[in-house]
This record gives sequence, C-alpha cells and structure tokens, in this order.
Amino acid sequence: MIRFVVLLYEVALRLYSSACIGFLRVLGLKAGKKVLLGGLYHWPWQRMSQLTLEDNVRLGNAGKFIISDGNGCVVIGKGSYLSGVFTILAGAPIKIGANCVFSFNVSIVSTTHRLGVGINPVASGMLESKPIIIGDRCFIGCNTTILAGATLGDDCIVGAGAVVTRAFPNGSVIGGVPARILKRQPN
Repeated sequence: MIRFVVLLYEVALRLYSSACIGFLRVLGLKAGKKVLLGGLYHWPWQRMSQLTLEDNVRLGNAGKFIISDGNGCVVIGKGSYLSGVFTILAGAPIKIGANCVFSFNVSIVSTTHRLGVGINPVASGMLESKPIIIGDRCFIGCNTTILAGATLGDDCIVGAGAVVTRAFPNGSVIGGVPARILKRQPN
C-alpha cells in the first residue's frame, strides 16, 4: 500500500511540474527535461527569460528567485536538487553546477547594499553585484549564505551555517563565519 501511495505521489508531482513548467516556458523560462517542482515559489515574472533550469533539476518547496535589473541571471545545472526554503537573488550571474545538493534554508545573494556612516541603506540602492559560481557535485549545508563574488570549485562541501564570501578550490570542505577551509578532500 505504501509503495502505491509513493508512486501516486510521484505521478502527481510529475503532472503538476509538467503543467507549471509548460506555463512558465510561455513566459520565457528555459527548462530542460524532467524538471520537478515542489510548490510555493516566488518567480521572477518580469525576468523569467533570465532563469534556466537544466535537465533533471528538482526544487523543493518555498523557493524564491529574485533577478534584478541588468545582467542578473540564474542557471541551475543538470541533476541539481535545491531543498526547501531557498532564496536566490541575482544582480549578477549565478551559476550552480551539475549534480549539486542544497539542504534547506540556503541563500545565494550576488548583490550588496551601500552602507556606512550617514548612508541610508534603504535609499542607497544596490552598490555592486558580483557573479557567484558553484561547481559540480557540491553539497551546501542548511542555513548557509553564499555572497557576491564567491566561487566554489567542484566537489566542495559547505558546512551548516557557513557564510561563503570568497573563492575555494576543488574538493574543499569549508565552514564558519566567514567560511574557511576545514580540510581538503583527496582527489
């Protein structure tokens, strides 16, 4: 009985995802084959053409995509899985590689505000945006924040609660605030 319920759920999820993706493609979304959606998304309606979901991408519930003016865009690579409650804010290109896994509550923000003494951060607007690149086969732990200019090489592991602010080479295991290398994985 349980197998039947699981199978029924998978069929319903595929039908729901197919219908949603078909509608979003009309609005400009670039989506590959077998993309699966959970639900409750904040889509970048006016900039849908700047969002690409490659083949076999799976998105958990309650994701938020915000793509600001300019050259902001988001590409999520083949086979990647973003668990629930993620936020991606792109003022510059954000590239997530193939076969990555994101735990819940991950934020990726490629834009910063102008801050300082006497500057109103609400009215100051965005200061600068820098690209973010996440390599293939990376694992991103829960409650992680990846900020403007960060780059993760292939096969990186980011510990829960880390704040990634810079570049890390292939095979790095990183964690902390700000994130630093905890160890290197053998090749």
